[in-house]
Amino acid sequence: MAAINKRLVERGHSVTVLTSDAADFELFWDRSAKRFTENEDQHEGVRILRLPVRHLPLSRLAFPAVRLLTGWMARVAPHSGLIGRMTRLTPRIPAMHRWLEQSKDEFDLVLGMTITLEGVIQMGQDYAKQQGIPFVVFPLTHLGYGSQPGTDRSSLFYTLPQQNGLVLGADGLVANNPAEEEYYSELGMAAEKIIVAPPAPDPERLEGGNGANWREEFGVGDTPIVAVVSTLSKEKGTLDTLEAMERLWKDGVQAKLVLAGNIMPDIAEAVEKIAEEHKSNLILRGRISDAERNNLLAAADIFCMPSVADSFGIAFTEAMLFKTPVIGAEVWGVKEFVIRDGENGFLVQQNETELLAAKIKQLLADPDLARQMGENGFAYASQLSWKTTVDQIEALLTRLTPSNQIAGGAA
Repeated sequence: MAAINKRLVERGHSVTVLTSDAADFELFWDRSAKRFTENEDQHEGVRILRLPVRHLPLSRLAFPAVRLLTGWMARVAPHSGLIGRMTRLTPRIPAMHRWLEQSKDEFDLVLGMTITLEGVIQMGQDYAKQQGIPFVVFPLTHLGYGSQPGTDRSSLFYTLPQQNGLVLGADGLVANNPAEEEYYSELGMAAEKIIVAPPAPDPERLEGGNGANWREEFGVGDTPIVAVVSTLSKEKGTLDTLEAMERLWKDGVQAKLVLAGNIMPDIAEAVEKIAEEHKSNLILRGRISDAERNNLLAAADIFCMPSVADSFGIAFTEAMLFKTPVIGAEVWGVKEFVIRDGENGFLVQQNETELLAAKIKQLLADPDLARQMGENGFAYASQLSWKTTVDQIEALLTRLTPSNQIAGGAA
C-alpha cells in the first residue's frame, strides 16, 4: 500500500493512512514486539496515523485461540453477531474505532487492505457506509495449493464467510492476480467492480547490489548461495528449505543457506536442531537493510521461498531483477501468474522437501539452466510497473468518485 499511496500523492491526491503502531506483525499477540514511537507522521506526502495495539490477558495464547474460535464459528454459525466482535480482538485497536467515530475529517473514498485483518476492514467499511462514500478493498487473498482456489488448510483464514462477505460488500476490488479475480467473481462479485493490478518490484529500491562485496564480507568465497529473504516461518517455506538443504549437506553438496528476515519461533527451534557439522553452512542474518538485501540477491545463486502464504510474492520479482533463479510453492496466484515452472523458476508443493532438494541441486549443477531461468525471470519482472498498476487503481477510484481526496486504512 505504501508504494500505491506514494504514487497517488505524486498525482495530486490527498492520502491519509489509519493503521496500528505495530512495527512488527508479532505485536498483535506479543507485547514485547516493536512499536512505532511516532503516533502521527508524514511520509512522502502521505499522512500516517498510528493507533496503539492493545492486548488481551495472556495474549500469546489468547490471540491464536480467538482466531481459531472465530474460524470455527464462521463455519458453524456464520451469521452470529459474536463474529464481528471477535474479529476486532485480533488485532485489538480500540482507538481506531474511536477515531473513526469522532473524526471530523472529510474523505471521498476508503481503501482497506489485507482480508485476514477483517476486524480492521470491517471498521473501514462501516465508516464508509456511514459517510456515504465508496469502499475499495485490496484483500491480498492467499488461495492456497488445493485443486481449487480457497479449498485447502492454508487458505482457511483468508476465505472465511465473513471475510468473503466483506469483499463482496465492497464497491471496488483490487486483485493481485487473475486467480483472486476469478475466485470473487465466482462468489458473485460483479466484473465491473474488479480490476487486476499486480504489485511490482521497485527499481529505485533495488539499485546497486554488489554480490562480490557480500561474499567477501561473510567469507563465502565462490561457494554457491541459496538465499531466503522473507519472514522466516513454516508458512513462508523456510522449514521446507532448511530440511531440503540438510538433505543436500548430508549428500556432500557444498552450498551456503542464507536466511534473512524476521525469524519466527518454529524456525528458531529448527535452526537449533541442525546437526553441528552442518551449522557452518547456515548464515542467519535476521532483518537486513535494503542495501544488504540487494547485495545478497546479487550474490545468490538461487532464491528459495516455497511459501503457501503469498498471493503474489513480490520477493520473487525482486530476486528476478537480479537474474537470480527462483523456487516457489505451487500455490494459486504464484503458479499461473509469477513463476512458470521450468521456465523462469521451479515450483514445488508444501512438504515436498525431497523434490525441493532435487530442484536446488539441479540448478546448482547446471549453470546454463540457472542462467537461462534468471534471464527469463528478469524479462518477466522487468515488464511489471507501478505506473501501470497505479494507472489502473486510479482509474477505478476516479470512476467511483470524481474528487481527489483518498483515505486509505490498513493495519
